[in-house]
Amino acid sequence: MARHAWRGGLLAAAVLPVMLASTGATQAQDVAAPADPSEQARRAGRSLFLEGRNRHGEAVQASVGSGVALQGEAVACARCHGPEGAGNREGGLTAPALDWNSLSQARSASPGLLPRSRYDDVALLRALRQGVDADGRPLSSAMPRFTLGPRDEADLLTYLRGLGRLTDLDPGLSPQRITIGGVLPLSGPLAAAGRAADAAIRSCFAQANRDGGIFGRQIDWQPLDAQAVAPTEIARVLREQTFAAVAPWWADLGSQALAERLAGLPLIGPLGAATELEQPQPTLFAVAPQLSHQVRNLVDAVALGELADQPSVKRPEQARLAVIASPARHHRAALLSSQRQAQNHPNLSLSVWQPKLGQSDAAQLADAQRWLASLPPQDAVLVLAAPAWLRTITQSGLAGGPNGAAVRGLTATARTPFVLGAFAEQGQAVMDWPAALRLALRLSHTVPEDAPPDPGPLRQALAGVGADLTHPAVQSLAHAAACLTVEGLRRAGREPSRARLRQALEEVRDFRTGVIGPLNYARQNHVGSMGSAVVRISADGQRLETVREWRTPLSQ
Repeated sequence: MARHAWRGGLLAAAVLPVMLASTGATQAQDVAAPADPSEQARRAGRSLFLEGRNRHGEAVQASVGSGVALQGEAVACARCHGPEGAGNREGGLTAPALDWNSLSQARSASPGLLPRSRYDDVALLRALRQGVDADGRPLSSAMPRFTLGPRDEADLLTYLRGLGRLTDLDPGLSPQRITIGGVLPLSGPLAAAGRAADAAIRSCFAQANRDGGIFGRQIDWQPLDAQAVAPTEIARVLREQTFAAVAPWWADLGSQALAERLAGLPLIGPLGAATELEQPQPTLFAVAPQLSHQVRNLVDAVALGELADQPSVKRPEQARLAVIASPARHHRAALLSSQRQAQNHPNLSLSVWQPKLGQSDAAQLADAQRWLASLPPQDAVLVLAAPAWLRTITQSGLAGGPNGAAVRGLTATARTPFVLGAFAEQGQAVMDWPAALRLALRLSHTVPEDAPPDPGPLRQALAGVGADLTHPAVQSLAHAAACLTVEGLRRAGREPSRARLRQALEEVRDFRTGVIGPLNYARQNHVGSMGSAVVRISADGQRLETVREWRTPLSQ
């Protein structure tokens, strides 16, 4: 049996929601002066063109066809005309070039395009609002009809006049440098973990710079302190002065709130609450397996009889799994994932508890315990809830509780079923539980095939920036996010853009950072790893021991 030589670090601190009260103070070394008005207009216009969002981060409104309402990235100019505005032909439709040189000159007939007169400001704005060309003829029904305010129209015109020129670079990009931003708790109660993540990110970027940078550009790492810099200033600096954000760990922001606050910015490997994707985010790329994927592996382990110290040689004829899910969004998503995964196993019987509307947290927990006591003996209970729920369910409902004598279990007590959860969510505190409670636990753990990961390469990388391996799990995720960023920048080529970086990341396959599992992405999949192991806590509570090796869930 493979064993973990370390106690898992403070991964819980990295993946659980963290309440950080920001102040109005700023760090002078991190925050540059605001751009001049013309530059602000160009950047705002670029956001409109590429992301469909204005200078305030608000989604642009438009309609297509017979009045179908769309907004944001769905109607961004770059979606059809390309990120450089060079035009595109797809599905029998031709989207013409939008650079000002092309727009301001009359056009002769060409394949898929009629001849037209030159556009001026008035004609172009009329085309955006009403969908008619410079000669008043209707444009294709696929061309959105926009609802833009005067400021948005002015910003877009400013940007189009410079589109395609050498000066048309995304924020954070210059001929010599790429500025990568981040936000971490560098002071306050989580400062130690935040600084450890900062060192792990710097270690990867430092190595890339020693290797010559990205096509001659050096990477500048610019982290902001989530505890000391005002939220509005963090958002402004990251959007306006950095090319992408790596391992952002910003207070209690979930993935959706993070993506909205940093609209248009590629977000690579977020920590904190944003680790768990609430819904697909086009700008966000996760490196940690989601709870829903870990749950699928736990369901497989129950159905295959792979939770015991001596796992079944063959699939049990019958297995029973009870699932208790809190009302939190990601717990509901994980519950749905468990139900779908159970369909792969005809031998598995699944019982589900969900809270009643209007109940307090204490009432919900009490109701869950009563429900569990009413069930026939179970092989395992999957608890998708806060750590306090897991301990209460384990202690009073299972380990010697009123239903204990009736429970068919596989542990040494022969009475207690396995209690399942995610180590990333339950946290380091489970290591300090009483031995009788730890005995029942089986936890998913997001480690690579060789569990535990060899700390040597990460330790060596950290030494290169004068840092130590102090928070293995936090630093592994942060280092992996930085290395994925470097890989994406290299794939984006000599003339990178935020859009090209996102496209490059979507093409990453089987990328190995050496600190977490292999990462794979696609256009419709921004979660790099779906694998996890199943571990237990050692008898002395000092380490994690692998029960089921790291693997990906069985296909649904």
